[in-house]
Amino acid sequence: MTRKKVTNTITRPFAHVHKTLTALGFSEKATLAGSVYELSFRSPTSHQSYTYLIPTYNDDRGSTCVHLHEASFKESGEIPAQAFSAARHVLSEVAQYLTSHGQKTAATGTAGAVNGHLANSPAR
Repeated sequence: MTRKKVTNTITRPFAHVHKTLTALGFSEKATLAGSVYELSFRSPTSHQSYTYLIPTYNDDRGSTCVHLHEASFKESGEIPAQAFSAARHVLSEVAQYLTSHGQKTAATGTAGAVNGHLANSPAR
């Protein structure tokens, strides 16, 4: 089985990044430079929650850069293996979704379609 190498930074339009991360359960917190996406993991043994953070930054072209190499837990100290493993799995999913699912382009309007006049014609 081949594994894709996790890319450190992924740049995509904000709407695509936001939709992908929120669909995976993250919530967004705005910052001056971009956003931080948070996801909580609960340890089944200690019943404590651990918040995982993925920072994003806005670039000069209006896109959002997701810095996967800066993803980390908010809490300092010992993180349970279950939470760490779950976070690593989610980070892998984030990388996979952002790199393999390109943003969908808007559908061509009827004015620009070759047969657009048929869509606007009254039914016979």
